[in-house]
Amino acid sequence: MKISISYIFPLAGILLILLAFSCKSKQKAQVAPMLKKELTEQEVRALPKIIAYSKSPCYGRCPTFKMTVYQDGWTIFEGKRFTIVEDTLVMQLTPAQLATLTEQCDQADIWTAEKSYGMRIQDLPTTTVHLYGEGKNKTIQWRARQPERLKKFDKQMMGFVIEQGWVAPRKGSDKRKREVLPDVIIDNELIIQIEDTKEATEWALQYKEYGMQLKKPISKLANMYLFTFDVAAIDSKKMLALMKEDKSVKRVEFNKRMQQRTR
Repeated sequence: MKISISYIFPLAGILLILLAFSCKSKQKAQVAPMLKKELTEQEVRALPKIIAYSKSPCYGRCPTFKMTVYQDGWTIFEGKRFTIVEDTLVMQLTPAQLATLTEQCDQADIWTAEKSYGMRIQDLPTTTVHLYGEGKNKTIQWRARQPERLKKFDKQMMGFVIEQGWVAPRKGSDKRKREVLPDVIIDNELIIQIEDTKEATEWALQYKEYGMQLKKPISKLANMYLFTFDVAAIDSKKMLALMKEDKSVKRVEFNKRMQQRTR
């Protein structure tokens, strides 16, 4: 059977049109997922959560806020007290920022962490981290004595909110401010009696970030020693409270200067 040429050309034209339309449709299907629209706060809050990071108030001017990261990197920051932004902001992390956050969470190994660290210590802000996974979530809190991996994670998260301009960086001078104690008290020295099973120098290593060092023994029989620490790293009263929290410490008090008696 012969097909007329007059029918072939119209048929070819129709096929070309259909092919072109098919390619355009495929191109649109590839591009569409890359287009991001702005979401409202309500729409973001309806998304699955990835992680929430917050700081509670303290007796001083500690920044108080909550940052929650949702699916696709959508993030809500809620500044409450002593933050540059005391408001609610909505933004979307870049793919690189979201990948970095995911890596930092993995390195912190939050899933295996204890539920809390140093929570009985007063006058320190509480850091709370909520981690969300498929069908499970984990909440941990700390004020002090958290593992090094959580200290690193805390520093990374604070670095991010500071970089965004939501929280002011901590000034070096603020770190050195501390409450003035009576003149008779030596504010960077503590007399500590530890358990008999503990060796003083080895025991002090757990507080090396505060510059804790053995100065001299007071009574080896009673396992009582004089320690010094860095008041630029921690406030004197906070260090005293930290020692009272330590179960290895039987007794602790500030060292005092000898006072001359007047006649």
